[in-house]
This record gives sequence, structure tokens and C-alpha cells, in this order.
Amino acid sequence: MSIPKEILAVKRPTNTVVYVTSAGNYGVKKRIGCRYVNGKNRPVNGPTVGHIIDGKYVPIEEKKKDTSSMAPALLDWADAQLCEDLFSDMIPELEKVYSHSDTMKLYAMAVLRVCNPDVKDCELQERYEDSFLSVLHPDIPLSRNTVSKFLSGIGKQLPLIYRFMQNRAEKVGIDHHLLIDGTLKSDDSTVNSLSDFSYKTRLKNRNDISVLYAFDLERQEPVCSLCYPGNMLDVTSYSDFIEKCGISDGIIVADKGFPVSAIRKQLKDREGLRYLSPLRRNDLMIKDHDMLSFEGILTNERENIQYRKCSLPDGRFLYSFRDPVRAMKEESDYLRNRKRNNDYDADNYRKKSASFGTIVFVSDTDLTPSQAWRCYASRWEIELVMRFYKHALDFGDRREHTDYSVYASEFVDFLSEMLTYRMINRLKEKGLLATQTYSKMLKTLKRAKKVRIGEEWKLVRINPADEESLRKMGLLPGEEQPKRKRGRPRKQAL
Repeated sequence: MSIPKEILAVKRPTNTVVYVTSAGNYGVKKRIGCRYVNGKNRPVNGPTVGHIIDGKYVPIEEKKKDTSSMAPALLDWADAQLCEDLFSDMIPELEKVYSHSDTMKLYAMAVLRVCNPDVKDCELQERYEDSFLSVLHPDIPLSRNTVSKFLSGIGKQLPLIYRFMQNRAEKVGIDHHLLIDGTLKSDDSTVNSLSDFSYKTRLKNRNDISVLYAFDLERQEPVCSLCYPGNMLDVTSYSDFIEKCGISDGIIVADKGFPVSAIRKQLKDREGLRYLSPLRRNDLMIKDHDMLSFEGILTNERENIQYRKCSLPDGRFLYSFRDPVRAMKEESDYLRNRKRNNDYDADNYRKKSASFGTIVFVSDTDLTPSQAWRCYASRWEIELVMRFYKHALDFGDRREHTDYSVYASEFVDFLSEMLTYRMINRLKEKGLLATQTYSKMLKTLKRAKKVRIGEEWKLVRINPADEESLRKMGLLPGEEQPKRKRGRPRKQAL
């Protein structure tokens, strides 16, 4: 097909040639040399460098693209950067078990769940493309089908999850206090076998998955976690949890629903494993050793906690505590219930009143009363965070359809929980949680974005208060700005 003269007459770069494209348009190719063929020099055309449009030459680099097909140039920066600073050391830990490709998917999913608490698996690709995580770790495929297939594959290789948990448990020191507890997560899937009615949720007609976790009180982060059917007894799941995760060192701090007899074999086989377990209030050891006759007050606690410590002939120790604030509440609840039921009995009241606000522990290790109390008090702090995950972050609602996906998704949740605790610890360390909640700090991080100008990413202007918070977190250079005093400055004397 011949090229019209008016097209050939259009001004274009030298050493170029016009050709007709398959779509019937006119393209411009660059001449890159010649080739000697059959005694003659034949020109060699190179890549297309432009097009002739409406009688004008338009270089190919200046062709305008639709914004919908362009990569985002404005990205959520601060939350992804803080996660990278606090959690990037987990990449080599994951790579001890998984391939690099699987590691980066696990890492990205965990980070995105923390940065976007309400994110669903089908939205991960979009959130990834809008996050600076796509710049820090580019080309991670997270489409809906990719994630679904990936989670199924991770769940099918459950022994690899066990190996990862075992690697983490090996780092627990023998003097560390390891809190082991469980929580229930809703799971209304009708396909996976892990979902079953638990005793606690039978009345509300919901299915649950039981998740057991171990928390290192010294490191202030979860060590390992596994999920079980919601109807499995604690006695069975606790012993299996210790075996599967390879927990061999530390002091297990359990709740009243966890009898020490459930792990008697594990304690015998693991010399470095110790326990601190609460007794029921009707346990005979409390009366036999007069554990409600308190001998002192803990001086390093904000509350006025009374305590008593007693050593037993078999080498174990008893620790008892009384919280007067909790005692007042229990007494008030007891009297209100008796009034409502009209069954007050003076003798019964005298028997119960002495135990209001008290808790007694038995342990096979010698602790100071302060150490024993902190183990107990920290357990409730951790429970609050777990409730936050379970309700506020919607991590508790599992919608996957197979056991494989449930195992894998809970594994990703565990990684997200680790990252969340590290973020909370950083915010506590910098004093940022003294006046703001964790949720509000997440919103502050989300407001800090970066825009690409040329080849450089620059921070979009934010308000001074948010900028100061980012500086405290170590995300921006420079020192913290001194607080400005209120009121007018005084005039200086002449």
C-alpha cells in the first residue's frame, strides 16, 4: 500500500521511514543501518518511534495513556514504610521454610491486613497497588484467583507451618514467661470440618474455630499459633499445641480452664518447661496453706495488690493475690444477684466474701510475687488486643470454604498479629498511645502519602501534628519539635 504524499511530507526525525500499521494508521520507524544482500545495500528498520496523527508527527513517548491504565502515582506510604521497618526481618525467617515467591505473598498479605483492617482477600491486589508496598516489593501477584489458590496450597503443606512455628519456639529463653491461651473465632462455612459448634456459642447459633497461641511476655509478641476445631476439648488441644510447635522452654501461664494434668507428659519430657496455673477457689490447698491471709502489698504496681507466697513440701510454690477494686465489684455483683433472686444467706455470704477479688496460683518454679502477678496481669492486656483483632479488625470472621484455606488464612493472621504487636510496642515506646488510640494512629499513618515526581517519590504535605507523629516513629528525619507554649509571648524590656 502506497503512502500518500501529504503523509510523507509531514516533518519527522531524520533517518526514519513511514509505514502503514495493521490498524490502517501511519507509523514511523527508525532506520538503524543497512544490510548487504545480493550485491545491494538494503535498509534495516528498527523500532517504532512515533505515529502521524492528524497531519502531525507524535513521538511515541508523548502518546497520552488513559489514567485507568496507568500505575498509581499517589500511594499510601507511612503505614507500609513502618511495617517494612518493623517486620522486614520476618522475610528471611519465612524463607527458611518457604520459597521466595511464597514468602513475599505471605509477607504482603500480612502487611496489607494490618494496614487495611477491613480488607477482604478479593481486594488485596487493589490495596497492594495503592500502597507503597508495591514500590518496596514490586510485582507480587495478589489477584483473587491467585490468593485463593495460594492459600489452598499453603494449607495443604501444614507441616511447613509447624516447622515455622518450631523455629520461633526455639528462640524462647528458659527464663521467659510464655503465656498459652486460646480464643474462639466465628466461622460459618458449611464445608470445612474445623468449623463446629462450641459450648460458648451454642446459644447464639454460631460456629467457631478454636485458635491457641503462645505469647512471649519478655519479647511482647506472639511466638506461635495453631487453629483447632471449635468443639475440641482444651485438654486435647493444649497438649497437641505444645507438641506440634515444639515448645520446650519457658513458663506457661494458663487460665483456669487449663489443667496442668493436660500437659503432664510434656512437662516431664521437657526440663526447661515450667508452669504457673491458677487454682479454683474451692481448691483445698488454698485453705490448707491459709493463702487468703495476705502478708504484704506489691510496691511496684499501680493497684494496691495484696500478696502471699508459700512453698510446698513437693518443691512447688503457691502465690495468692487480692485486688480490692475487683473485690468490691464481685461483692456488689453477688449482693445484687441475691437481691434479684431473693435468696440471700448470711452464712453463705461469710464463706464467699473472703475470696472476693482473689486469685491463687500454683507453680513449679520459684518467682517473686511481683513476677507472678505481672504474668497474670499481662494475660488480660493481651486478651484485650486479641479481642481487638477478633471484633474491630474483623480478623475473627473466617469465610474460607476448605480446611486448607482456614489453616493458611489463620497463619497469615498470626503474622499480622506479630506485626501489630510490634507496631503497638513502637507507639508505646514513643509515647504516642498516651493520648491517641491505636486505631487513630493507623488513620494518621494512612493520611501520609507519597507522590511520584519524575523518578522520585516525595511526601505530600500533611498537617504539623501528623508530621510530628511520623517523626517520633522514625519515619521522617530530624528531631522532635518542642511544644509551643500557649498565650502571647511576653514583651522584652528595652
